[in-house]
Amino acid sequence: TIKAISRSWRCQRDVSQMMKQAHGIELSKEAIAATVIQSQVRALKCHNELSIRREAHDQTRLLRSTAAAITIQAISRSWICQREVSHMRDQAQVYELNIKAIAATIIQ
Repeated sequence: TIKAISRSWRCQRDVSQMMKQAHGIELSKEAIAATVIQSQVRALKCHNELSIRREAHDQTRLLRSTAAAITIQAISRSWICQREVSHMRDQAQVYELNIKAIAATIIQ
Protein backbone atom coordinates (compact mmCIF):
# COMPACT_ATOMS: atom_id res chain seq x y z
CA THR A 1 0.00 0.00 0.00
CA ILE A 2 0.93 3.67 -0.17
CA LYS A 3 1.70 3.89 3.55
CA ALA A 4 4.04 0.91 3.28
CA ILE A 5 5.79 2.40 0.27
CA SER A 6 6.05 5.74 2.09
CA ARG A 7 7.50 4.06 5.19
CA SER A 8 9.90 2.10 2.99
CA TRP A 9 11.12 5.27 1.27
CA ARG A 10 11.46 7.05 4.64
CA CYS A 11 13.33 4.07 5.99
CA GLN A 12 15.61 3.98 2.93
CA ARG A 13 16.19 7.73 3.27
CA ASP A 14 17.04 7.35 6.97
CA VAL A 15 19.38 4.46 6.21
CA SER A 16 20.97 6.51 3.44
CA GLN A 17 21.46 9.47 5.80
CA MET A 18 22.91 7.16 8.46
CA MET A 19 25.28 5.73 5.86
CA LYS A 20 26.34 9.25 4.86
CA GLN A 21 26.87 10.15 8.53
CA ALA A 22 28.82 6.94 9.11
CA HIS A 23 30.91 7.66 6.04
CA GLY A 24 31.44 11.24 7.27
CA ILE A 25 32.46 9.95 10.70
CA GLU A 26 34.81 7.44 9.07
CA LEU A 27 36.35 10.24 6.99
CA SER A 28 36.69 12.34 10.14
CA LYS A 29 38.42 9.46 11.93
CA GLU A 30 40.76 9.02 8.97
CA ALA A 31 41.47 12.76 8.90
CA ILE A 32 42.18 12.74 12.65
CA ALA A 33 44.43 9.70 12.25
CA ALA A 34 46.27 11.35 9.37
CA THR A 35 46.72 14.53 11.42
CA VAL A 36 48.06 12.56 14.39
CA ILE A 37 50.49 10.67 12.13
CA GLN A 38 51.68 13.90 10.50
CA SER A 39 52.15 15.45 13.92
CA GLN A 40 54.22 12.48 15.10
CA VAL A 41 56.34 12.55 11.94
CA ARG A 42 56.97 16.30 12.35
CA ALA A 43 57.89 15.78 16.00
CA LEU A 44 60.32 13.00 15.06
CA LYS A 45 61.90 15.16 12.33
CA CYS A 46 62.27 18.07 14.77
CA HIS A 47 63.81 15.77 17.37
CA ASN A 48 66.28 14.41 14.82
CA GLU A 49 67.18 17.90 13.60
CA LEU A 50 67.68 19.06 17.17
CA SER A 51 69.95 16.08 17.84
CA ILE A 52 71.99 16.89 14.74
CA ARG A 53 72.31 20.54 15.78
CA ARG A 54 73.36 19.55 19.31
CA GLU A 55 75.96 17.16 17.91
CA ALA A 56 77.31 19.90 15.62
CA HIS A 57 77.40 22.33 18.56
CA ASP A 58 79.26 19.78 20.68
CA GLN A 59 81.74 19.19 17.85
CA THR A 60 82.32 22.92 17.49
CA ARG A 61 82.86 23.29 21.22
CA LEU A 62 85.30 20.36 21.19
CA LEU A 63 87.24 21.89 18.31
CA ARG A 64 87.43 25.23 20.10
CA SER A 65 88.59 23.54 23.30
CA THR A 66 91.20 21.57 21.39
CA ALA A 67 92.43 24.71 19.64
CA ALA A 68 92.64 26.52 22.98
CA ALA A 69 94.58 23.63 24.54
CA ILE A 70 97.00 23.56 21.61
CA THR A 71 97.52 27.32 21.89
CA ILE A 72 98.18 27.09 25.62
CA GLN A 73 100.65 24.24 25.05
CA ALA A 74 102.45 26.22 22.33
CA ILE A 75 102.69 29.30 24.55
CA SER A 76 104.00 27.17 27.41
CA ARG A 77 106.62 25.48 25.20
CA SER A 78 107.67 28.86 23.79
CA TRP A 79 108.04 30.32 27.27
CA ILE A 80 110.11 27.33 28.44
CA CYS A 81 112.28 27.54 25.33
CA GLN A 82 112.83 31.29 25.76
CA ARG A 83 113.76 30.73 29.39
CA GLU A 84 116.27 28.02 28.41
CA VAL A 85 117.78 30.26 25.70
CA SER A 86 118.09 33.11 28.22
CA HIS A 87 119.73 30.76 30.72
CA MET A 88 122.17 29.55 28.03
CA ARG A 89 123.04 33.15 27.14
CA ASP A 90 123.69 33.90 30.79
CA GLN A 91 125.92 30.83 31.04
CA ALA A 92 127.73 31.82 27.82
CA GLN A 93 128.37 35.30 29.23
CA VAL A 94 129.70 33.83 32.50
CA TYR A 95 131.87 31.40 30.53
CA GLU A 96 133.17 34.23 28.34
CA LEU A 97 133.97 36.34 31.41
CA ASN A 98 135.79 33.38 32.97
CA ILE A 99 137.79 32.86 29.77
CA LYS A 100 138.69 36.56 29.69
CA ALA A 101 139.65 36.45 33.36
CA ILE A 102 141.84 33.39 32.79
CA ALA A 103 143.40 35.01 29.72
CA ALA A 104 144.07 38.21 31.68
CA THR A 105 145.63 36.22 34.49
CA ILE A 106 147.85 34.30 32.07
CA ILE A 107 148.96 37.54 30.39
CA GLN A 108 149.92 39.12 33.71
